[in-house]
Amino acid sequence: MILKSMAKKNVLIVYRPHKKEPFQVAQQLTNWLKEQKAEVFTFSDQKLVPGTKALPKTQLKKLDFVVVLGGDGTYLRAVRFLNGIQNLPIIGVNLGSLGFLTEVTVDDMYQVVQKALHGKLDLRPRSMLDIAVKKGTRTTHLIALNDIVIERGPFSRLISLAIYSDDFLVTELKADGLIISTPTGSTAYNLSAGGPIIHPCVKGIVVTPICPHGLSDRPITLPDDQVLSLKVTSVESKALFSVDGQKIEGINTKDRIVIQKAKHNHMKLELPNNPYFEVLRKKLNYGKRD
Repeated sequence: MILKSMAKKNVLIVYRPHKKEPFQVAQQLTNWLKEQKAEVFTFSDQKLVPGTKALPKTQLKKLDFVVVLGGDGTYLRAVRFLNGIQNLPIIGVNLGSLGFLTEVTVDDMYQVVQKALHGKLDLRPRSMLDIAVKKGTRTTHLIALNDIVIERGPFSRLISLAIYSDDFLVTELKADGLIISTPTGSTAYNLSAGGPIIHPCVKGIVVTPICPHGLSDRPITLPDDQVLSLKVTSVESKALFSVDGQKIEGINTKDRIVIQKAKHNHMKLELPNNPYFEVLRKKLNYGKRD
């Protein structure tokens, strides 16, 4: 699917905070975008880039696309900020050492953004997960592009967990933690924990134990039309719960986490004819000598 060209674009810039370079690049990109007659906005809780306007969440629907300057953490932060806005695509520009979501280099940034302004980039859908954290009568809903992670944190004991799929027990395990990831998130923590790499077009959810106690506890890939639920099963177990790297709160045996595919996909702007495995190979070989 191709992003349609428009006479004038509204562009939001999200840059990595607390670093000098991303802010400088944001300023340079802003100046260039204004020369292209685009209207430029800054993330509402970030320092205002000169020449831009602060954009509250109530006005997100006026945007045409977002440019993220930083690493994958900054990209995921932008996704959280845009939660609930359908079909608003993001271009990720890498200002760090490694990024699977922020794959555009600074050298290629202007060329890629120019193509976006003229509707010459592809819109690539990425599935997300809807998470309901049920604690008593209170239910909190969250969205994940990468993963949901349950870990023991600073506690010394292993976590005892039960995993259900459509209310049928999949497995019970003792481990340091558990990762539930999308295909996009399969190259993040899931990969480091020994989970499989899943192509973004695969309709699946990956369940990967972190340092499991049982030899038979291995990663499982399930269809993404199933509803998963997780419970801490030991009263002695305490766990920390996070979504896309953002710490949320502790959970215990009284709590339940329900996970299913989100109704709406995340939209990523990419160059046409940009093979997934070529990008993946470059990222996985980062730091290696030819």
